Amino acid sequence: MKPRLILAVLLAATLASPAAHAAESAYTPLDLAACSQRPADPREELPWALWDCEGHGGIALLIGESDLRFTIAYGIGGPAVVGESRTLPPFNRLGETMEWRVDDAGQPFATIVRYFTDFGEPPSENQVLVVTKLGSPSCHVAYVDALANDDANALARTAADLIAPNFRCDVDLPLWVSATGAAF
Repeated sequence: MKPRLILAVLLAATLASPAAHAAESAYTPLDLAACSQRPADPREELPWALWDCEGHGGIALLIGESDLRFTIAYGIGGPAVVGESRTLPPFNRLGETMEWRVDDAGQPFATIVRYFTDFGEPPSENQVLVVTKLGSPSCHVAYVDALANDDANALARTAADLIAPNFRCDVDLPLWVSATGAAF
């Protein structure tokens, strides 16, 4: 599906249908200095830096960094586990805030995180809003080019609210939402 068409479908669905639930946003900082860093495993060929953090409502987060790429694993109903997360292909770093989409019962069902990516030759910094469905498993459901879309945050919220609830992590592919094209 072409990026402009995806954009149009998301916007039309938002305007044309009443909300399936009254989703709201909650925000928590992504501050690794406030998290507990795990000791490095010297047996790893490509070592990981791992931080245990706390998210909205006490949800356990495990943030990892290896080869200049970050991942976030979510502990929904238990601890966050290494290997239950994804990253983006280019080198990246995380933004300072995590947005949690919360349903009318107060339960988080998705997150939105800004990734700063280095892409191309010579590398240039891009920004991608990554929408993640929470659950077991959790997975990326949409990517929004934050520089190409003036309303990137609203598009990411719309993607979280419309796509995440019915997204099948082991079957469906994440959507790319951009006014100009993929940033990676």
